[in-house]
Amino acid sequence: SGDNIAFQVDPLTSDISPVSVEGWSGPRLLGGSSRIISKTWDNAIITDPFNKNAPKLPPVPHEMAEGDWLDPVGSPSEDVLATRPKLRQLQFWDAKTLKPLTPAINRDTGVSSMSFTSDGKYFRAYYGDGMTIFEPRTGQKVAGPFASGPYQYFRSSPESYARYRPNTAYDAATERIACFENTGVADELRCTVTIHSLIENSEPVELRLPVHCY
Repeated sequence: SGDNIAFQVDPLTSDISPVSVEGWSGPRLLGGSSRIISKTWDNAIITDPFNKNAPKLPPVPHEMAEGDWLDPVGSPSEDVLATRPKLRQLQFWDAKTLKPLTPAINRDTGVSSMSFTSDGKYFRAYYGDGMTIFEPRTGQKVAGPFASGPYQYFRSSPESYARYRPNTAYDAATERIACFENTGVADELRCTVTIHSLIENSEPVELRLPVHCY
């Protein structure tokens, strides 16, 4: 939700034993469970090293490209997993069984980023400078594509470093989403914020900021 969360650490814990997981990149916990998502170059893998009786789950396709380390993502309720089977595809899976909820969804351009909304009701997939909203359990498109970019631009400065497209902001109470679109270069960068409703056929609201957004 964006709030800070404090965790109490047991001071009596003095030894942490390593656990073995499959895959070689990006191991992390799925939600608040003991299941771990990891990946190889072509697959995402879910294992539960803390539960010896957990069923062996098959790997699911998740293609990666050099310099593009997009991770599979799990829903807040831990029941849906989203992967990129191919660079221009998106697919949803039952996170407990790893059976597909949807077929692979083909896109015209590569999937560059993806995330669930905070309530898990919607799913954001970014393609180039656009973003589309999906219903994750059916794969049906809800809205979009909305302008959300640019995907990558370079500041006109001696270090010439890259800055990436800002994420979208979602409000679960009103089911509205705000997209940030930067324009210009160097000190002339400005941002247009466009607010879309995902449940009403209403005109989007636009406002301009005198600065760019991350």
